Amino acid sequence: ITDFDREVGEAMAMVARSRAQDNTIFIYTSEQGSNFPHCKWTCYDTGLRTALVIRWPGKIKPGSVTDAMVQYVDIVPTLLEAAGADPTKFNSGRPGAPVGSASDTGFDGRSFLDVLLGKADSHREYTYGVHTTRGIINGSPSYPVRSIRSDRYKLIWNPQHDKPFSNILQTRGTELFWDSWKEAAKTDSVVKRRVTMYHTRPEFELYDLQADPYELVNLADDPKLADAKAELLPKLRAWMKQQGDEGIATELKAK
Repeated sequence: ITDFDREVGEAMAMVARSRAQDNTIFIYTSEQGSNFPHCKWTCYDTGLRTALVIRWPGKIKPGSVTDAMVQYVDIVPTLLEAAGADPTKFNSGRPGAPVGSASDTGFDGRSFLDVLLGKADSHREYTYGVHTTRGIINGSPSYPVRSIRSDRYKLIWNPQHDKPFSNILQTRGTELFWDSWKEAAKTDSVVKRRVTMYHTRPEFELYDLQADPYELVNLADDPKLADAKAELLPKLRAWMKQQGDEGIATELKAK
């Protein structure tokens, strides 16, 4: 953290020396979540959500915060629009651009410039996640995970739910916290349930992120939330189709 802080400072100082700080959009973002179980290498929010801090003097109000949902694919269209271009006029060569693009072959993402300028407080209706254990260090031979979330609900699809899920967190000797979890699971039913749910998962997981932000209570079989599941699953499948993602078949092609 200290080293990264130094690097950010050096980058900002470089911009200042060029006298371009008032005309530079400075973006700080991060990779995935922490390397604890239920976080990194999963499609839970603690693994998918990242930091995003943007500085643009005279344009973005200092200290302002938004709950608008954005994805990495929205960054390029946003920067293009901020620079005066029309991102909807670009041809990415990939069909299935979102509504609002001038053609079907625009960017997968959309500009959220209005959010940055304080003209809008929302952006995406849905965000998506993709994960696989195939090819990762000490991962399962193949355990694909796909997800979609709205502002309130998250649906996770585990196509190969009949297989065990694993990654380096459960096998590397230096990760002593996992060993402590397994030891505690011998006598603590709550810990045992957490350890078990990390290894063995159902085909579908549905979470109410307002009531359960850490996604620990699966409501996929709750009849009261059947409408939420019925809304999210077709959207997830449509997004996968647009991305050329055939689920297990795509996973098995990965090296």
